Amino acid sequence: VVIEAQPPNVFNEAAKRAVLKFKYKPRVENGKPVSVPHVQHLISFKMEKK
Repeated sequence: VVIEAQPPNVFNEAAKRAVLKFKYKPRVENGKPVSVPHVQHLISFKMEKK
């Protein structure tokens, strides 16, 4: 879910596609994987001038 974007709705779909490629090892407590709610990532796009 995109929480905030500047400019709005321009890179939302590209950001979502990028996040789908992320891989994580689960957090482990007492030898068992546990959920980690409310994780957020800042995704930035930089345009090159040609």
